[in-house]
Amino acid sequence: MKKSLLFTRLLFILLSFFLIIYATMAMTNVSLFYRIAFGISCVSLSVLLFISIDLLRKKANLKTLNTLLLALFIGLLLGKTLTTLFTELISFTALPQFSLSVSLIKSSLFLFSLYIALILTLDSSKELYLSIPYIRFNKTKQKSKDLLLDISCLHDSRTYDLLTSGIINQKIIIPSFIEDTLEEKLEKTDFNEREQARIALLQLKKIRDIDQLYIFNHQVNPPFNLNIATRTLKIAKSLDANILVSSLNSYADFNSSSIQLIDINYLSSILKPLKPPGDTIELKIQRSGKEPRQGVGYLDDGTMVVVNNGGDFIGQLINTQVISIKQTSSGRIVFTNAILSESVENKHFSSDPLYENIKS
Repeated sequence: MKKSLLFTRLLFILLSFFLIIYATMAMTNVSLFYRIAFGISCVSLSVLLFISIDLLRKKANLKTLNTLLLALFIGLLLGKTLTTLFTELISFTALPQFSLSVSLIKSSLFLFSLYIALILTLDSSKELYLSIPYIRFNKTKQKSKDLLLDISCLHDSRTYDLLTSGIINQKIIIPSFIEDTLEEKLEKTDFNEREQARIALLQLKKIRDIDQLYIFNHQVNPPFNLNIATRTLKIAKSLDANILVSSLNSYADFNSSSIQLIDINYLSSILKPLKPPGDTIELKIQRSGKEPRQGVGYLDDGTMVVVNNGGDFIGQLINTQVISIKQTSSGRIVFTNAILSESVENKHFSSDPLYENIKS
């Protein structure tokens, strides 16, 4: 990707160089020194112009360019209308139509029109709509945002499954610096880093081969002195896109109302199958709970299960019955009762005064 950009830049610089040499050689009526000086000046200006355009390109995007073009078109129409009206008005007066003052007024009207069009269009770019007689195309209240892939997603095999599930129908954006970072890690001496980078690049290739998705390779790279998360956020802000992540550790200080972090782990936790109240679970008690005679176990997917009357069965596999399910910030917690036989129940609870009162 970097090679393509470099080739394009060199191609345009070479074309400019040859055109300037051709124009310089055609100037036969001036001295050789003047032609050389003119050629060097033109080449230098061309290179500076290309560099300036490249720098401006990194700070802008296609949406900004479209907005500016629309603003200039509106300004041109407005300026033409005002100058035409002004010309028609002075035609009824004794003022000369081609005087310096009239030309200055027309130029001022054109500049005023362009300025007003640019300011109004840029201010209302997010609320733009086209209006045609009897037909009005309003901006939708909530548009579907593009989805930008964080580097952590490429290390998570669930990303490919999610993108091929049919749930995702947005444009998928892959920043080019992420691929460059992974390719750099392939040259590291640490075996684990190289292996992780290799697996991530393989998954990136698989994602690009998904037919039902539109994959966009973003070429504009933020400054290299920033960390990966900050660079990803800058691209997401410039493109008004959400970010798909597999680890939120790099985004601990993230705070933005316009960008949403979509965490694969959170999606996985909320899509776990629910155990309705009354359902039975066979569970191994791992440790004691906070309350007396309370045990704690875990399902295969890592969901914590609190078992009432399960504290005396640590290390054993018992049947439990679901009471309720609670959603917390760290995930779901399932509350259950241990299903005990009558002999075991009498053994553990016959000495309890509360049990004796209930029994009597």
